[in-house]
Amino acid sequence: MPNNITFTGDLGKPATTLIEKVSDAIGGIAKPWQIKRVASAEAKAEIIHAEARIKIGDLERRAIERMVQEEARKQENIENITYKAAEKISNNSDPGNLDNDWITYFFDHCRSVSDGDMQDLWSRILAAESEHSGSYSRQTIDLLSKIDKNDAQLMQALFNFSFSGIVYVKEANDPIYQSKGLNFSKICDLESLGIIQFNSLSGYKLNQKDRVINIIYFNNVIQITLKDDPPTLKVGQVLLTRTGKELIGLTEKHFDVEFMNYFMQSFADSGLNPTSASN
Repeated sequence: MPNNITFTGDLGKPATTLIEKVSDAIGGIAKPWQIKRVASAEAKAEIIHAEARIKIGDLERRAIERMVQEEARKQENIENITYKAAEKISNNSDPGNLDNDWITYFFDHCRSVSDGDMQDLWSRILAAESEHSGSYSRQTIDLLSKIDKNDAQLMQALFNFSFSGIVYVKEANDPIYQSKGLNFSKICDLESLGIIQFNSLSGYKLNQKDRVINIIYFNNVIQITLKDDPPTLKVGQVLLTRTGKELIGLTEKHFDVEFMNYFMQSFADSGLNPTSASN
């Protein structure tokens, strides 16, 4: 088991099933009852066997050792991500339904991720996919494999400006966004990654069935009355892509009273008469 993963008790059945499923799909992961690592011993044995078959030089030996060390790091990353995911899944999930091809594709894209925070993000995808198979597309996996920690932090900052699954950016250069490290340029960067669409000129509107709608922000329900006919809600300059919609559920969001007051004032300025009541 990876050194930085600690369990306070026995693994539940869904967590054990997840570990077994990953091991069956890609092979080699340490199961709960197979904690002892054998990679180092097997590597040394392989070198001995190679030397027995042919006389290898220092260059070849270093190449073998480099390959073994590289694969050992990847193996540790795979196990870290898997065990972190196992800690996150609920007792009602059924990881046995995970598609083997999806698992293989997933780890092909994250086995080189060694940063703890990024591993945690990847583990959230694996845990969520274990809960609801088909939640995360290969397109999202591709995108996540291309972003670094700074990109992930920007994404987190942007997603914290959201309510009811909508990211609300009224004006990209407003101080409230700049205070969190976001501005016109940074939001353009997130657009180039494929997480959002960004329209700084006219913004976006979403069609609504009803004229009176409720917007939920944590435990607050904000009711607004739309004026347009047919009813449309102006949602600012940013619109989530399909990948963005999948990723927004992964990030931990924090209640921000300043942001709530900001978007409620924006609605009031537009004549939507927002009223707030707790759930």
